[in-house]
Amino acid sequence: MSSCQNLDNGAWMASERTMATLPSYLRSLIDGVQDGFVLRSVDGTIIEVNQAFLDLVGFDRDEVIGTRPPHPWWLLDENDVGLSDRYFRGAASEERVVYRHKDGRTFPALLASGPLRNDSGEIVGLVGTVKNVTDWATVEEQLAFQAQVIDQAQGAVIATDIAGRVILWSSGAEGLFGYPRAEMVGRNLAHLLVEMVDRLHADAIFHHLSTHATWEGELVVRLRDGGQLPVLTTISSLYSSANEPIGHVVVSVDLRERKRAESRISAQYEVARALATAESLTEGIRSVLKAVGVASAWDVGTFWAPDAVTETLQCVDVWSASAIDITAFELDSRRGAMPNSLPDRVWRARQVIWVADIARDLAFQRTDSALATGLRSGAAFP
Repeated sequence: MSSCQNLDNGAWMASERTMATLPSYLRSLIDGVQDGFVLRSVDGTIIEVNQAFLDLVGFDRDEVIGTRPPHPWWLLDENDVGLSDRYFRGAASEERVVYRHKDGRTFPALLASGPLRNDSGEIVGLVGTVKNVTDWATVEEQLAFQAQVIDQAQGAVIATDIAGRVILWSSGAEGLFGYPRAEMVGRNLAHLLVEMVDRLHADAIFHHLSTHATWEGELVVRLRDGGQLPVLTTISSLYSSANEPIGHVVVSVDLRERKRAESRISAQYEVARALATAESLTEGIRSVLKAVGVASAWDVGTFWAPDAVTETLQCVDVWSASAIDITAFELDSRRGAMPNSLPDRVWRARQVIWVADIARDLAFQRTDSALATGLRSGAAFP
């Protein structure tokens, strides 16, 4: 079954004499190595191996000693030619290779080699170790699978080492925050929190984590494009099997849709409550404007209705956040809706209209007072 090239009797005896000169402590060292150990002459002939190597490949000692490549246990392909040359020239190297046991099983192996030199510095042999890294390959496959799962997660997943350096920045984190993985891996998590949130929150979070395994809360983070995003964030400490801290994992979920849903529910509740408790239509309108404005985080709200006599739209009431001075804008609104103004267009179209930039909407008609008030966009609905 073996395709090893065996030495002639003269070469075999020479190799035996070479091994006979090895000190006994070196023999003991070779036998004590847990990984496979191979000692070769300068021409690649195997002159000594340990039992661990024989166990790895499944061949008997007399099938291995005195042979030169090609070996039936080492599956070389065209990609390994350079490795083979380096190995047999005595160049130090460490490479992944594929080995085959005598029973036909294949397994990934880590092959490390280096030259054996005499006192004059001349290469007189080659020392190699072989380690079965099937477990490593399994772990790597699991990590690769986990990485794919993490990248499919809709939220952001970030992991750090014990020093706080980012070692994982998921695709979800790229999409949510706008920062590419290449820029963020290696960055310090504490510094990122200061940049993306603020120092006060960052200090409070890490102070909490100094005595607790997990922190969870809502944050408003700054995005790469300058915008802001509400997120629900959980930061958990990671521990080794020996219960030693080894890093942190951060999971953030976009809260915008939840916030919008909460705002809608809150607005509906407040409108119903306002109408139920109002003693007049005017009071009810004012309460509805306030309820919807607060729930929707508006700055200004106006209510329009057709005049019974002129049949033109008139501003019935105006609500504003307490910090907003709307005097000029309210005066403009109280004059009534001009043809083709935003209220007039909505009234005629019977549909919602959104004005993204008041300054660019020539038909808005209250542009100057709106901009002076600090308003930049608006929406109206029937």
